[in-house]
Amino acid sequence: MTTPPPLSSISLAIPEQLQALPHVLDLINTFLMPKTIDAAVYNDLHRVVGAYGEFRLWTVGAMDGAAARGRLDLLRWLRTNRTEGCSTEAFTGAAANDHLNTLMWLCFFYPYLFDLERDLTTAARHGQARIVDFLKGDVLIAGEVEPAMEAAAANGYVDVVEILLTEPFVQNLTRPLLAAVRNGQIAVVQFLKDTQISLP
Repeated sequence: MTTPPPLSSISLAIPEQLQALPHVLDLINTFLMPKTIDAAVYNDLHRVVGAYGEFRLWTVGAMDGAAARGRLDLLRWLRTNRTEGCSTEAFTGAAANDHLNTLMWLCFFYPYLFDLERDLTTAARHGQARIVDFLKGDVLIAGEVEPAMEAAAANGYVDVVEILLTEPFVQNLTRPLLAAVRNGQIAVVQFLKDTQISLP
Protein backbone atom coordinates (compact mmCIF):
# COMPACT_ATOMS: atom_id res chain seq x y z
CA MET A 1 0.00 0.00 0.00
CA THR A 2 1.39 3.41 -0.91
CA THR A 3 1.64 6.26 1.57
CA PRO A 4 -1.38 8.56 1.80
CA PRO A 5 -0.88 12.31 1.40
CA PRO A 6 -0.14 14.11 4.69
CA LEU A 7 -2.94 15.81 6.55
CA SER A 8 -2.79 19.49 5.60
CA SER A 9 -3.72 20.74 9.07
CA ILE A 10 -0.61 19.25 10.67
CA SER A 11 1.78 21.82 9.26
CA LEU A 12 -0.52 24.59 10.47
CA ALA A 13 -0.63 23.26 14.04
CA ILE A 14 3.04 22.32 14.50
CA PRO A 15 5.59 24.94 15.64
CA GLU A 16 8.05 26.00 12.92
CA GLN A 17 11.08 24.48 14.66
CA LEU A 18 9.43 21.03 14.52
CA GLN A 19 8.37 21.40 10.89
CA ALA A 20 12.02 21.18 9.90
CA LEU A 21 12.01 17.59 11.18
CA PRO A 22 10.10 15.58 8.55
CA HIS A 23 10.02 12.41 10.64
CA VAL A 24 8.09 14.29 13.36
CA LEU A 25 5.47 15.40 10.83
CA ASP A 26 5.24 11.82 9.53
CA LEU A 27 4.76 10.42 13.04
CA ILE A 28 2.06 12.95 13.88
CA ASN A 29 0.37 12.35 10.52
CA THR A 30 0.39 8.58 11.12
CA PHE A 31 -0.97 9.03 14.63
CA LEU A 32 -3.83 11.31 13.55
CA MET A 33 -4.81 9.46 10.38
CA PRO A 34 -7.93 7.35 11.03
CA LYS A 35 -7.62 3.63 10.35
CA THR A 36 -10.77 3.55 8.21
CA ILE A 37 -12.47 5.90 5.75
CA ASP A 38 -15.94 5.07 7.11
CA ALA A 39 -16.69 8.33 8.97
CA ALA A 40 -15.72 10.39 5.94
CA VAL A 41 -18.06 8.30 3.79
CA TYR A 42 -21.19 8.58 5.95
CA ASN A 43 -20.55 12.26 6.72
CA ASP A 44 -20.31 13.15 3.00
CA LEU A 45 -16.72 14.37 3.17
CA HIS A 46 -16.11 13.91 -0.55
CA ARG A 47 -12.70 15.61 -0.61
CA VAL A 48 -11.46 13.40 2.22
CA VAL A 49 -12.81 10.27 0.53
CA GLY A 50 -11.20 11.36 -2.73
CA ALA A 51 -7.82 12.04 -1.12
CA TYR A 52 -7.65 9.13 1.33
CA GLY A 53 -10.23 6.57 0.16
CA GLU A 54 -7.69 4.35 -1.56
CA PHE A 55 -5.30 4.47 1.41
CA ARG A 56 -7.71 3.74 4.27
CA LEU A 57 -9.75 0.62 4.97
CA TRP A 58 -13.40 0.52 3.99
CA THR A 59 -15.39 -1.50 6.52
CA VAL A 60 -18.99 -2.25 7.44
CA GLY A 61 -18.80 0.93 9.51
CA ALA A 62 -19.52 3.04 6.42
CA MET A 63 -22.87 1.35 5.85
CA ASP A 64 -23.62 1.16 9.58
CA GLY A 65 -23.05 4.90 9.94
CA ALA A 66 -25.13 5.67 6.86
CA ALA A 67 -28.00 3.56 8.23
CA ALA A 68 -27.89 5.30 11.62
CA ARG A 69 -28.22 8.62 9.78
CA GLY A 70 -31.01 7.38 7.50
CA ARG A 71 -28.89 7.86 4.39
CA LEU A 72 -30.69 5.48 2.05
CA ASP A 73 -29.00 7.07 -0.97
CA LEU A 74 -25.60 6.29 0.50
CA LEU A 75 -26.63 2.75 1.46
CA ARG A 76 -27.68 2.09 -2.13
CA TRP A 77 -24.39 3.51 -3.44
CA LEU A 78 -22.32 1.43 -1.00
CA ARG A 79 -24.22 -1.75 -1.86
CA THR A 80 -23.63 -1.14 -5.58
CA ASN A 81 -20.02 0.06 -5.43
CA ARG A 82 -18.49 -1.68 -2.41
CA THR A 83 -18.46 -5.23 -1.08
CA GLU A 84 -18.11 -4.69 2.68
CA GLY A 85 -21.83 -4.81 3.43
CA CYS A 86 -23.10 -3.95 6.90
CA SER A 87 -23.33 -5.38 10.40
CA THR A 88 -26.16 -5.65 12.91
CA GLU A 89 -25.24 -2.10 13.97
CA ALA A 90 -26.91 -0.85 10.79
CA PHE A 91 -30.23 -2.31 11.96
CA THR A 92 -29.96 -1.03 15.52
CA GLY A 93 -28.85 2.40 14.29
CA ALA A 94 -31.81 2.69 11.93
CA ALA A 95 -34.24 1.45 14.61
CA ALA A 96 -32.87 3.76 17.32
CA ASN A 97 -33.03 6.83 15.09
CA ASP A 98 -36.50 6.27 13.55
CA HIS A 99 -35.35 5.58 10.00
CA LEU A 100 -38.17 3.27 8.91
CA ASN A 101 -37.42 3.27 5.16
CA THR A 102 -33.78 2.51 5.91
CA LEU A 103 -34.74 -0.36 8.21
CA MET A 104 -37.11 -1.80 5.60
CA TRP A 105 -34.36 -1.56 2.95
CA LEU A 106 -31.87 -3.32 5.24
CA CYS A 107 -34.40 -6.08 5.99
CA PHE A 108 -34.88 -6.63 2.26
CA PHE A 109 -31.19 -6.78 1.30
CA TYR A 110 -29.66 -8.23 4.50
CA PRO A 111 -32.43 -10.36 6.06
CA TYR A 112 -29.90 -12.72 7.70
CA LEU A 113 -28.72 -9.83 9.93
CA PHE A 114 -32.20 -8.88 11.12
CA ASP A 115 -33.12 -9.86 14.68
CA LEU A 116 -36.68 -8.94 15.63
CA GLU A 117 -36.24 -8.96 19.40
CA ARG A 118 -33.01 -6.90 19.27
CA ASP A 119 -34.35 -4.30 16.85
CA LEU A 120 -37.79 -4.06 18.49
CA THR A 121 -36.13 -3.57 21.88
CA THR A 122 -33.75 -0.95 20.47
CA ALA A 123 -36.62 1.02 18.94
CA ALA A 124 -38.65 0.76 22.17
CA ARG A 125 -35.68 1.86 24.30
CA HIS A 126 -35.38 5.01 22.19
CA GLY A 127 -39.11 5.73 22.04
CA GLN A 128 -39.44 5.16 18.30
CA ALA A 129 -43.16 4.36 18.18
CA ARG A 130 -43.30 4.23 14.38
CA ILE A 131 -40.57 1.58 14.20
CA VAL A 132 -42.14 -0.40 17.06
CA ASP A 133 -45.52 -0.33 15.34
CA PHE A 134 -43.93 -1.59 12.11
CA LEU A 135 -41.89 -4.37 13.74
CA LYS A 136 -44.57 -5.66 16.10
CA GLY A 137 -46.43 -7.07 13.10
CA ASP A 138 -43.73 -9.75 12.85
CA VAL A 139 -43.97 -10.88 16.49
CA LEU A 140 -44.68 -14.58 16.86
CA ILE A 141 -43.96 -15.26 20.53
CA ALA A 142 -44.23 -13.32 23.78
CA GLY A 143 -40.48 -13.48 24.39
CA GLU A 144 -39.90 -11.10 21.51
CA VAL A 145 -42.16 -8.41 23.02
CA GLU A 146 -41.25 -8.56 26.70
CA PRO A 147 -37.74 -7.02 26.50
CA ALA A 148 -39.10 -4.21 24.32
CA MET A 149 -41.97 -3.57 26.73
CA GLU A 150 -39.54 -3.44 29.65
CA ALA A 151 -37.18 -1.06 27.79
CA ALA A 152 -40.01 1.30 26.83
CA ALA A 153 -41.40 1.30 30.37
CA ALA A 154 -37.99 1.95 31.92
CA ASN A 155 -37.49 4.97 29.67
CA GLY A 156 -40.98 6.43 30.09
CA TYR A 157 -42.41 5.90 26.61
CA VAL A 158 -46.13 5.41 27.32
CA ASP A 159 -47.00 5.54 23.60
CA VAL A 160 -44.62 2.67 22.85
CA VAL A 161 -45.90 0.64 25.81
CA GLU A 162 -49.44 1.18 24.54
CA ILE A 163 -48.51 -0.03 21.04
CA LEU A 164 -46.85 -3.15 22.45
CA LEU A 165 -49.86 -3.91 24.64
CA THR A 166 -51.94 -4.48 21.51
CA GLU A 167 -50.04 -7.73 21.03
CA PRO A 168 -52.10 -10.69 22.27
CA PHE A 169 -49.00 -12.27 23.83
CA VAL A 170 -48.60 -9.63 26.52
CA GLN A 171 -50.28 -10.76 29.73
CA ASN A 172 -47.72 -10.31 32.51
CA LEU A 173 -46.88 -6.66 33.14
CA THR A 174 -44.79 -7.23 36.27
CA ARG A 175 -41.35 -6.68 34.71
CA PRO A 176 -42.32 -3.55 32.74
CA LEU A 177 -44.04 -2.19 35.85
CA LEU A 178 -40.95 -2.82 38.00
CA ALA A 179 -38.70 -1.23 35.35
CA ALA A 180 -40.90 1.87 35.30
CA VAL A 181 -40.92 2.09 39.11
CA ARG A 182 -37.12 1.67 39.33
CA ASN A 183 -36.65 4.53 36.88
CA GLY A 184 -39.29 6.86 38.32
CA GLN A 185 -41.54 6.75 35.25
CA ILE A 186 -44.78 7.71 36.99
CA ALA A 187 -46.85 8.09 33.80
CA VAL A 188 -45.91 4.56 32.70
CA VAL A 189 -46.62 3.15 36.17
CA GLN A 190 -50.08 4.73 36.16
CA PHE A 191 -50.78 3.53 32.61
CA LEU A 192 -49.68 -0.05 33.38
CA LYS A 193 -51.62 -0.08 36.65
CA ASP A 194 -54.78 1.00 34.82
CA THR A 195 -54.13 -1.48 32.02
CA GLN A 196 -53.43 -4.41 34.34
CA ILE A 197 -56.87 -4.02 35.87
CA SER A 198 -58.48 -4.34 32.43
CA LEU A 199 -56.50 -7.43 31.35
CA PRO A 200 -58.34 -10.77 31.70
